[in-house]
Amino acid sequence: MPLFLLPAFILGAALLQQQAQLWPAGTLLAVPPLLLLAGALPGTLRTAALMVLALFFGFGWANLHAHWRMADELPPEWEGRDIRVTAVVAELPQPQARGQRLRLDIEQVHTPAARVPSRVQVSDYRDGRVYLPGQRWQMLLRLKRPHATLNPHSFDAESWMLQQNIRATGQIRQARLLQEQVWLPAYLIERLRLRLRQHMLATLQQRPWAGLVIALSIGDQSGISQAQWQLFARTGLTHLVSISGLHVTLVAGLVALLAGRLWQRRPQRLLWLPKRRLMLICAALTALLYALLAGFSIPTRRTLYMLAIAGWALWSGRNPGVWRVLLLAAASVVLLDPWAVLSSGFWLSFGAVACLLWASQHRLGKPGWLQHWLWLQWLLLLGMAPALLYLFQQLPLAAPLANALAIPLIGSIATPLCLLGMIVPPLL
Repeated sequence: MPLFLLPAFILGAALLQQQAQLWPAGTLLAVPPLLLLAGALPGTLRTAALMVLALFFGFGWANLHAHWRMADELPPEWEGRDIRVTAVVAELPQPQARGQRLRLDIEQVHTPAARVPSRVQVSDYRDGRVYLPGQRWQMLLRLKRPHATLNPHSFDAESWMLQQNIRATGQIRQARLLQEQVWLPAYLIERLRLRLRQHMLATLQQRPWAGLVIALSIGDQSGISQAQWQLFARTGLTHLVSISGLHVTLVAGLVALLAGRLWQRRPQRLLWLPKRRLMLICAALTALLYALLAGFSIPTRRTLYMLAIAGWALWSGRNPGVWRVLLLAAASVVLLDPWAVLSSGFWLSFGAVACLLWASQHRLGKPGWLQHWLWLQWLLLLGMAPALLYLFQQLPLAAPLANALAIPLIGSIATPLCLLGMIVPPLL
């Protein structure tokens, strides 16, 4: 596949998100005949036509998914009315000032003629009820369609809910537990995340950095205070609070290295499976498990896909090049989730890696490690400045120095200790 088709596909998906209204759902059906026409064109015209067609394919692909998601909605006539449903707690319950907030997978609607989206977010303002991921409940819900304010330059909550596939919000009026655990992999992973969070909260108690430890361990950022978020934003360290590709790569690399060392102790094993291939398998599986444990955020998906693509290339004896691996990973994220282009994490994660790749290929001479490290931080600030100004309307000038100090400390010391603390409780 020509390399230029991948960014065109991504831009096409992003272009769809800027439209005031959707195109017809069958727009994607125009791609095959257009592809035949493009193949009949001469060289330069064929290249330009294929690029436009890739952009159109990304646009149509995102448009089709948008139709599917928009069709899963709460009818206006059922807003503010009580609806009885059977639902499963899908993710970690999030504590609030009053009660807690839940995301539910709706399995069955018992109220005659009522229609409820498959995924809703509700709040329970009553104390005493304990919700666990994977529990099946019968509930009486009062829902409304997602709405948000239109204040300029403020957080677009309605767009965020659409991206998260939250198609209705509301509150729980009544609830009765039906089943303690639904045995599906997604719910089991969320239950494990909850147990880890409870263990860390019980161990760390009310320490001010408890929320940061949990965020670095399992990706749950609900325990980080507003004051801490403001500090991270002013210093340009917000990306380090979430589980990033650096953390996933670190864990996957350590597991692969340990597995390789153990595997080579018996030479006869190397005849059956070479050490390099074993390390690739271990790194990919570790990255997958850790990404799922961390909530499968976009930075973790980016790292997982890059490791999988690079591992497949090495396994098959190919050399795809770092730019092809990066673009294939970005296109894979958009192909599986066209709404990813609405996330700032998508552009910042892939943009930062692109800046680092460009720097590694255009380095002149061999500067000292400290000079090179500081130069990389300033390059990241300059390279990501347009995206930061567009997304957040601010540019933390202290970010290069802060990141130069914080990345080694958090990535190489704090995060491994947090992860080790989940396995060895006395360390916490």
